[in-house]
Amino acid sequence: MRPEPALAKDLYVSPWFRLARTHIEATGSPWFILSAKYGPVVPDHMLAPYQQTLNKRPVVERRERANRVQAQMAQALPAASLIVVFAVVRYRENLIGYLRQRPPVIEVQMEGLPIGKQLQWLRAQVDRLSNRQSALSQTLHAPDSVTRRACHEYPQKLPLCGPARRNGVLHLINL
Repeated sequence: MRPEPALAKDLYVSPWFRLARTHIEATGSPWFILSAKYGPVVPDHMLAPYQQTLNKRPVVERRERANRVQAQMAQALPAASLIVVFAVVRYRENLIGYLRQRPPVIEVQMEGLPIGKQLQWLRAQVDRLSNRQSALSQTLHAPDSVTRRACHEYPQKLPLCGPARRNGVLHLINL
């Protein structure tokens, strides 16, 4: 964590968070950070650094926090047809039941993977995005004006034209 106040998306600096953020931002979907101290936070919200985690908190305290976070989510989270969760067990354990009541689909990314495998999975996703953007750059700079025009007119429908916005998708990430 940065030692000075920063936007929430910039406050957290672990490799896991940076990779997850890169992957999530590439989707173009809205996302929230699940903060141990503040609950769901929009990425552009200014926060002061803090030293708080749920990893060693008693079960009762984590349940009480989850009740507060659920109330915050009811007010803050937009409607979505899919919620994708990038959060360790302690941050999601008492929220999944609530989240399952909202949209028809919940995905918990990397569930059951140890941290090393999570980092590996995230790197692969980011590399795939990087390769896609490189192909897009080559395509858009090619002399084929038809391809350039199609990417300009239909970017969300053509995978080589950048990340398509996944309408109705909401991402939650912790750390």
